Amino acid sequence: MSMLKSVVGYFVGEDSKKRQMGLGAAFALSGAFFMDYISLEMYEACMPFVVLWTGAAFSARISKLSSAVKDAKK
Repeated sequence: MSMLKSVVGYFVGEDSKKRQMGLGAAFALSGAFFMDYISLEMYEACMPFVVLWTGAAFSARISKLSSAVKDAKK
């Protein structure tokens, strides 16, 4: 389980680079689809993972900001 957390930590977290990587992957995947480098089936298969990746990275950042606001109120 710790190996999985280690691998996931490289892609998901509160670091802005991880969010930028997710957005970059979404733009690259969309660009490859619109330029006909990948098929619609491949695009539809890959895009949910990119959306989950980017969403998890943004969720981690929002959680960090939420805890900082709670700490500041004390």
